[in-house]
Amino acid sequence: MQRAAVVDIDTITYMRRMDAQPEEYNMHIDQDHDYIPTYASISKFVDNVVVYIAGFVVRSLNSKLFCNICKEALQSERMHDDVYRNDFNLLVQKDRGGLITPSADVITVCKTAEFCIRSAVNPAQKLMIGSHVSATLVNAVLMQLIGTGVFNCLASHGLDTVPLGNHQVELMRLVAKQYVYIRLYHQCKVLTRLSQGASCRSVCSKTVIFKGQ
Repeated sequence: MQRAAVVDIDTITYMRRMDAQPEEYNMHIDQDHDYIPTYASISKFVDNVVVYIAGFVVRSLNSKLFCNICKEALQSERMHDDVYRNDFNLLVQKDRGGLITPSADVITVCKTAEFCIRSAVNPAQKLMIGSHVSATLVNAVLMQLIGTGVFNCLASHGLDTVPLGNHQVELMRLVAKQYVYIRLYHQCKVLTRLSQGASCRSVCSKTVIFKGQ
């Protein structure tokens, strides 16, 4: 069964950046800096994790969709060239015959969602969105993708649907919503871990009760 990666990608990326230039960061902490990440700052490691999670997103949506045409647009047959792609390394290594290969359009939506999430997270791992976090992030993803070539294979299929239920746009929304849900769940775990500190649950019971863990 395919599971979402439980790798703390946000903490690792932030710690690597801090370890690279700790003195410079401390010297210029009071100055203005652009902490908002861009696609250029997303490493190959993150790319691999996003592709792996994208496969789990496809598996989750397959049980919720009833349109066979839309299901076919979510995944693709793994080609020989995919084995040598830099962002498919984790998926190929973890695959024992049961993992799903997401289509290029699904990967594009998931990478765009990852970019939007990282843009909304400050260095303290807190989201800078006050309310309706999931809906705000999904809308940000759709604003970047609608009008592009994502799920263009459903363009003719979308003509058979009502305007408010266009399957091309609806599939973008579902993929983005499922990915954002997975990432926000992970982000909450990271923030909880940072606020609680080191866990002492397996050490001594009285300290656990005192600290509320």
